[in-house]
Amino acid sequence: MKILIVDDEPSIAILVSMMIEELRGCFVDTANDPGEAFELLENAYDIVVSDFNLKHPIFNGVDILLYARARYPNVGTVLMSADFGIEILGTNIDEAKEKIDFFLDKPFNMKKIKEAIDRVLQENK
Repeated sequence: MKILIVDDEPSIAILVSMMIEELRGCFVDTANDPGEAFELLENAYDIVVSDFNLKHPIFNGVDILLYARARYPNVGTVLMSADFGIEILGTNIDEAKEKIDFFLDKPFNMKKIKEAIDRVLQENK
């Protein structure tokens, strides 16, 4: 299984990747900005996990996940954020709610990340 973690804070991306590797024993890539994420998404992943706020003037985590789902319809998608609210999804709200499989509140522990990955795998069989 291949998973891509996207977070503008390298330490968070590495921590999440280590949690997933420990829990699932799978291959995990990390990206720290949308450009790097889009480049890595030239390759197929089973799951893409992205933080919402990527501190980028144009793209956020919703954009990354919608791009991944458009390119690979069976990819699992998880959106992380410390501040979930309807406004976070902006104008893509209907498409985002339909195409994002799991919303993961920060901070989270290993149990929560396992729940997210397990649920996404279940829904995308």
